[in-house]
Amino acid sequence: MTPHFQITANGRSITSAINEHLISLSITDKRGFEADDLSITFADPEQRFALPTTGAALRCSIGLSPSQLVNKGSFTVDDVNLDGPPDVITITARSVDFAKAMKEGRDQSFSGKTIGEIFESLADKSGLTPRIADDLRDIVIDHLDQTNESAANLITRLGQSYDAIAQIKDGHLLFMPRAKGRTVSGQSLPGLAIAYTGIERFRYTNAARQTDYTGVEAIWHNQATAETLRERAGTKGNIKTLRETYPTREEALAAAQSAFRDLKRKEKSMSVTLSPGNPIALPDQPVFLSGFRNELNRIKWISGDITHTLTTGGLKTEIQLEEIFI
Repeated sequence: MTPHFQITANGRSITSAINEHLISLSITDKRGFEADDLSITFADPEQRFALPTTGAALRCSIGLSPSQLVNKGSFTVDDVNLDGPPDVITITARSVDFAKAMKEGRDQSFSGKTIGEIFESLADKSGLTPRIADDLRDIVIDHLDQTNESAANLITRLGQSYDAIAQIKDGHLLFMPRAKGRTVSGQSLPGLAIAYTGIERFRYTNAARQTDYTGVEAIWHNQATAETLRERAGTKGNIKTLRETYPTREEALAAAQSAFRDLKRKEKSMSVTLSPGNPIALPDQPVFLSGFRNELNRIKWISGDITHTLTTGGLKTEIQLEEIFI
């Protein structure tokens, strides 16, 4: 099945110019607080193309037919490489050019603020529009220090404490529960069915022996009684203790539960390559396997990072899977 694509650079279509010279086009849709990647490689043996400039704005859509192209968002050119002879140009772009304010170290504190209020403050300083899931927005943080720390790192810390994913997509700063199969507005993402007969290859890993903790504990300090206390997720036995000391029982328990879920998710993982690919596949979709071994079919899976690769041979989609653990 012949794959199709559309690319614009600074609002001007360059699809037809690249099409006959295309070697490969790859898009990685990342799940966490990392920019998505776009890589385009094409031949230029007659040196007809001007080298693109870094900072150029690209938009890309891919699909299996011209009438069913899927928009994969906007990207900013980071790197341009030229190899030869004959000349081959490779353009690497990322989905977001992090604002300077997101990367700079800053000193500030938040006391008695909700996650929604904290995100609104961070997004406003970065020129982004915040979108926070309802079940996270109103959680009150007793105290949070940002000491010579970037906003990006602070947001990542909050995500780790509340088992949430932070993302920047098309000018929006998103914060939503991890592995729930929902959009930031709370709508359920459609399930993704993968049949053994429709794949090119797969790899399954069970690393339970490497993550054999039975529980996670978080320490918190009770100011009223001057006691140092612990909250545990999981059961007694081989306990992992988090390094940070939390100001309240609620924050300690949330952090312990988040860390324990993350450990359990790492026990079983899988990667699947579809050929032909599936351009509508998204991170955080529930995935249903069929035709694999029963042990794999029975696992509740959710999608992680997804890479679409388009060449003259067709479109392939590699999907990272992890077990849902709630």
